[in-house]
Amino acid sequence: MLLPTSFFMWCLIPGAAFAGPAEDQFEKEIRPILVEHCHKCHGPSKQMAGLRLDSLQAALKGGESGPALVPGKPDDSPLVRVLKPSAEKRMPPKSPLQDRQITLMEEWVRAGAVWPEAKASGKKGAAKREDLWAFQPLPRSPSPAPLDQYILAKLKKEGFDFSPQADRRTMLRRASFILTGLPPTFEQVQAFENNPAADAWSKEVDRLLASPAFGERWARHWMDVSRYSDTKGYVFFQDGNFPWSYAYRDWLIQSFNSDLPYDRFIRAQLAADRLVEQGEGPVSDLPALGFLALGGRFMNNQHDIIDDRIDVVTRGLLGLTVACSRCHDHKFDPVPMVDYYSLYSIFAASVEPEVPPLFAKPAETPEMTAFQKEMMERENKLKELVAKRHLETLEAARTRLAEHLMAVREQRGKPAQDEFMLIADPKDPNPTLLKRWRAWLDAPARKASPVWRLWLAVEALPDKDFQNRLAGVLEGVEAQEVPAPLLETLRSSKSETPAKAAESFAKGISEENRKRSAELDRVWADPDAPWNTPRSAFTDLELFPDRAGQGVLQDLRKKVESWRIEGKGAPPRAHGLVDVAKPEPAKVFLRGNPLRLGDTAPRVVPASLGSERAIVNGSGRLELALAVTRPDHPLLARVWVNRVWGHVFGEGLVRTPGDFGSRGEAPTHPELLDDLAASLVRDGWSLKRLLKRLLTSQAFMQGQPRDDSIYTKDPENRWVGRMEPRRLEFEGLRDSLLQASGRLDGKVGGPSVGDINAPRRTLYLKLDRLQVPQLYRAFDFPSPDTSSAKRDQTTTPLQALWLMNSPFALECGKQLAQRAGDPKKPGDWIGRLCQIALQRSPTREEAEALRAFLQDAGADGPVQAAQAILAGNGFVWVD
Repeated sequence: MLLPTSFFMWCLIPGAAFAGPAEDQFEKEIRPILVEHCHKCHGPSKQMAGLRLDSLQAALKGGESGPALVPGKPDDSPLVRVLKPSAEKRMPPKSPLQDRQITLMEEWVRAGAVWPEAKASGKKGAAKREDLWAFQPLPRSPSPAPLDQYILAKLKKEGFDFSPQADRRTMLRRASFILTGLPPTFEQVQAFENNPAADAWSKEVDRLLASPAFGERWARHWMDVSRYSDTKGYVFFQDGNFPWSYAYRDWLIQSFNSDLPYDRFIRAQLAADRLVEQGEGPVSDLPALGFLALGGRFMNNQHDIIDDRIDVVTRGLLGLTVACSRCHDHKFDPVPMVDYYSLYSIFAASVEPEVPPLFAKPAETPEMTAFQKEMMERENKLKELVAKRHLETLEAARTRLAEHLMAVREQRGKPAQDEFMLIADPKDPNPTLLKRWRAWLDAPARKASPVWRLWLAVEALPDKDFQNRLAGVLEGVEAQEVPAPLLETLRSSKSETPAKAAESFAKGISEENRKRSAELDRVWADPDAPWNTPRSAFTDLELFPDRAGQGVLQDLRKKVESWRIEGKGAPPRAHGLVDVAKPEPAKVFLRGNPLRLGDTAPRVVPASLGSERAIVNGSGRLELALAVTRPDHPLLARVWVNRVWGHVFGEGLVRTPGDFGSRGEAPTHPELLDDLAASLVRDGWSLKRLLKRLLTSQAFMQGQPRDDSIYTKDPENRWVGRMEPRRLEFEGLRDSLLQASGRLDGKVGGPSVGDINAPRRTLYLKLDRLQVPQLYRAFDFPSPDTSSAKRDQTTTPLQALWLMNSPFALECGKQLAQRAGDPKKPGDWIGRLCQIALQRSPTREEAEALRAFLQDAGADGPVQAAQAILAGNGFVWVD
C-alpha cells in the first residue's frame, strides 16, 4: 500500500481506550469532563432545563426532555448526542468538547456508565496520595511475561490480534530513526533484507544502539525535558550567553552512548558537585549540572529562576505539577504549599559559582601554557586593582574618621539604603563602608565600650546649644571610664558644632594618644571595626561606587572573562551550582508574594515528591537526588519508562507524560507500565536494555492491520494493534536531508554552531532562548523557556515552502543531484535519485508517477527535481 506523506515522517503509536477498574476510569476520565463542562449549568447550584448531572440518579431521571443517560446505549443517550458536532444544539455551546473527550464519553456509556456514588462529582479538594495510581508501590519483581502478552490480552478482549509483521525495510527504517534519528543507508537496508539468520533483527538493534548517533538522538530528547538553550534569555545589559552550555549537551551524548544507569544519570544532574566532593562521582560529571543551571534568567528575578528549577525537577523527572503550589495548596494533587517552599529553600541555597569549574585536566601543551600565562597576567591586573582600591578605602576611613562619623549621624532617621546600588564620587565616603559603620555603631557591644558609648551620646546631641550640652555629657555618666587622652582632647576643644566634636573625637584616638592608652589601642585594633573591614566583605562594585572606577573595573574584568571563554586554548568549563556556606530555611510566600511572609517551611525533601528525606547539610540537592532515585520510588521509573515508550511508539502508555497527578490520564496498560518500570530498576536502570526489549517485541514489528475495522474502533491506536507512520521531528528531517545529500558532518560533540545552514546535526546548532528561529517554531520545536514533556505536531504550508525554497534545502538538492548521476539521462537519473532518497529502487509505477509530477511542477533541471523529491509532497513511501 502506498502512503503519501512528507519526507519528515514515520514510525508508530500505542494505546487503549480505558485502563483499570471501571470506577477508576470514571474518576480519571469522565468526572473531570462533567465537572469542568457540565456542572456550571447542570450542577448543584443551577439546573437549566431541569437537568442535573452530578449523580447517576439525576442523569437517569433527566430534565424537561426526559432521561439524559441510557447505560450501554450512547446513541440513545441525549448526554452523548448533544456533544457531537452534528447535534442541532451542541453542548457545551461556548467550548465544545474535543473529539477525544467525546469518544471517552461514548465508551463510558457503552461500557455501562459506571458512576460511583461514594464520590460526588462536584467534590472539591486535592486527591489523596494513596488514591493516585502513580504513587502506588512498584511491583517488587517484574513479571517474566513478555510485554507482548499485555498488549495481546487487550487486543483479544476487543476481538483483534496483532497486525502482520512489517517488511524488513520498514522495520529497519523505524528503528534507525528511533535510535539514531537518521535513516538507514541503502547498503544497510539491503544487507538486512538479505540476512536469513534468526537473530538478524536483534543484531540490527544492537548495531543501532552501539552507534555514536544513538547518544545524539536521545540527548536531543532529554534537551526538550531540560529546556536546553545556549543563552539565558533577557538579562538586561549582561552577557546573555552560556559560553560552555555545549559541555552539558556533550555530557548527555556521552551518558546515553555509555548507557549510564538512569538513577546515576539523574543524581549527577541534581548534585554532581556534592557527589564529586564525597568521592562518589567523577569530576567529568560536573557538566551534568547544566540541567539546573541552563534555564532562563527571567530578567534576573531570583524567585522565578528558582520556580523554573523546581518545575524542571518535579515535572521533568517525576511528572508532578508542583509549581502550582507556589501561591496556594495544589487544587488537585496532594502537594501542599509548604512543600513548594521546602524545595524553594533547597534551590535558594544553591548558587552559580563566579568562575565555573573545569571538568577535565587540560593537556599540557605549549598552547595551554601560553593560555595560562596570559590568564594569570590578566587576573593579577584585576586583583591588583581591587586590592589597591580596598586599601584606599580603608585608609580613607582611618584618616577621615570624623567625616565618616558625621556621615552616619546624617543618616539617622532616614531609610536604610541596603537595597540600592549607590553611585558616589570617589572623594566621598564609600557607601558600603558607611552601611557597615552604621550597623557597627548600633551593635550592643559599642554601648558597652566606654569610648563608643561616649561618642553615641555626643552624636545624639541636637545642634541647638550644642557646646553647653557637650560640656554636660563630658562631665556626666557617659564620660565615666573613658580613657583620659580622649576625654582631655574633647574637653579642651570646646567644640561648637557636631562636626567640630567629630574632629576632636578623631584626634582623641590619634596614634599619639593610642600610645598613651592601652584601651584606645585595643579600640583601634578591633578586627571588626569599619576601618579594618576585610576585602571579602565587599563586592567589586561596592569598592568602586564611582562611574570612572567601575569603567576601569569592568574593562579589566571583561578582559579576564573573554580570555577565559575565547582565549586560544581555553578549556571548557561546567555551568552548574554550588551550595552556599549557610543555608537558611525559606518562609512561605503568602499567595506567592515574597513581601508577605508566612510560616517557615521545614528543610526536608517533602513526601509529596514520592519519598521524604531529611536534609543533613548543605543546600539539600544531594538529599533530593538520593530521595528521587531510590529503587522503590513510585514515580521516577514510571515517568521515564513512559517517555521511552512514547519515543518508540509515538504516544506514551500515559498520554500526559508531564502530569502523573489526578488531572493526567490513566495508563492504557497499567500492568505493562509497572512491569517495565520494575524491569528498568532490576536491570540496573539500563536504557539500552529497555529499548531492546521494546524494539524486539511483536508490538513494535507490526505493520498495517488486516481488519480495517480496528481504525474505527480504536482510531487513536490505544490498543497498540498496529504500527502507524508518523512524521519526523524537525531534527530528523533536517539531518536526513544532510545525510541523503552527502553533506552530513558526522563529528560528535563540540561547541554550538551559529549557522543554521551548516552541515552539522541539528542538535549542534546554537539555540537562542530569546530569539528561537521562526523556522524551528514552524516545525513544532518546543520552547526552551520551559520543560517540554511532549512535542506538538502541526502541518502548515510554511513547512513545505521551506523544503522547496530555503538555501539549506536547495544546497541539499544540489548535492543530491550531483550524487545521483548524469542529468543528461533523466530516466536513469531519476531512478538513482529515488534510490538514494528513498533507500530502495522505485517501482515502475512510482517512477512514472514521479516523472508526471516533475513535468507538472515544471521541474526540468536536476536541482529542481532533487528538490521536489526532498520536499516529499506525496512522493515518499513508507510501507
